[in-house]
Amino acid sequence: TGMVFLKSRVARRILFLFVACALLPIGALTVLVFNQVSGQLQDQSERRLHQAAKVTGLAIFERLLFLEAELHTIGADATGALGGDPGEADTPGGLTPRVTNLARASSPSELALTGEQQRHIGSGQTLLISDPVAEHGPALKMVRQAVAGDSRSGILIASINPDYLWGPSAGYLNKTVYAD
Repeated sequence: TGMVFLKSRVARRILFLFVACALLPIGALTVLVFNQVSGQLQDQSERRLHQAAKVTGLAIFERLLFLEAELHTIGADATGALGGDPGEADTPGGLTPRVTNLARASSPSELALTGEQQRHIGSGQTLLISDPVAEHGPALKMVRQAVAGDSRSGILIASINPDYLWGPSAGYLNKTVYAD
């Protein structure tokens, strides 16, 4: 009794057209909204990732500047902090969390540096070098004249503590998944 009107061919066509006219715009709207929302979420996540990378980069740069200033301070009193002889030295108490090893060389030529790197250090600048064959992954070292502008003062070589440089939450770097 309730489905009597669907027995005719015309009634079925009218019902089909009615359902198609109702579902077609809803389906098209769904696809359109899905694409727009996906694009907005992608843009938003890229902006957040860019901001997080910028903040992290600036924090690392700040830590490097702080370490450079600290090495400059130690260099001003190179014989007190490192002893008079070049070579391995105990890490001063103030550098313990930042540096895993502090050493001194008599001149840049004792280190395996290029001519350009030696000139850079000789000009009183600080050099940041990477040691790709370190035991636990690449190691960063900061190299500078003990006393800027005084080539006789020797060279300070500080092995930077990765936990200090990359921050306490550096473990997330290994867990990051990149997707297209």
